[in-house]
Amino acid sequence: MKRSKDDKLRLELRDVVSRYLDENVKIPSLDTVEDDIFGQARLISLLLMVKKLVQITWKHGTDFDEEYLSSLSKNDFEKRIKVLDEVINCDDYAQLEEQVNIEELKSILSNGSSRKFLLAYITREINWIGISILSASYISSLILMRSVFELIVVIASRETSKMKPRIWSITFLEESEKSEIYKLWRRLCAWGHPYGKWLKEVCPVYSAHKPLYHQALFEKCLREFEQIVDLFAVVALVKFEVDLDKYVLMVNELKIDITGLKLLEARLKD
Repeated sequence: MKRSKDDKLRLELRDVVSRYLDENVKIPSLDTVEDDIFGQARLISLLLMVKKLVQITWKHGTDFDEEYLSSLSKNDFEKRIKVLDEVINCDDYAQLEEQVNIEELKSILSNGSSRKFLLAYITREINWIGISILSASYISSLILMRSVFELIVVIASRETSKMKPRIWSITFLEESEKSEIYKLWRRLCAWGHPYGKWLKEVCPVYSAHKPLYHQALFEKCLREFEQIVDLFAVVALVKFEVDLDKYVLMVNELKIDITGLKLLEARLKD
């Protein structure tokens, strides 16, 4: 009896999920494809570029933050070597805590890492951004972009204060580029609370409606997403030391148009 009841609940849950996907993802996504074929094609090309860049980075990107390690004093560097040497030469890992300060070890490994592990989160969230834009969940896409922006900055900078000094601490960006990136951050933050932009731009559009394609909001989200992808591409190329030739080859093979990705365009020209 219990098994039968559980099976019934599972079927009901599956039905609820299926109906939700049909009404809130599949149908509005098809509307977007029909109403803006060029826009959705651009979105798909950006998602493909991110996917391939992440694959290259996982395979060829460095696991260490060379910029951070190079900034250490001789004393700090020797201290790190001493701790790591103790771990390597430890005969009994069951007694490791008695020989090594575990918290110090964690800090050393974390700080010296290129934070490549964050790529898994970034990939997942960027895919959801794409799905959200296609399915006319524009607010969701913008809020997710804000989160992904923060993850990218965490990779790019060791600064832990407010966002503005964190952006300005990114050494491989020009001053004008930092200004534009900070403007992007401010715009994304404006969508993070249910007032202001929500009330002015979304409520009049979506009042009493299911998700539906809206040209102005779609184009707004796509423009912001282009900047997110642009920033991610440059940060990945620099911080993970991805071979630029491999990246250019990938872009050319996939026939991805990088027009409008200003950060990337500037570096490929060089």
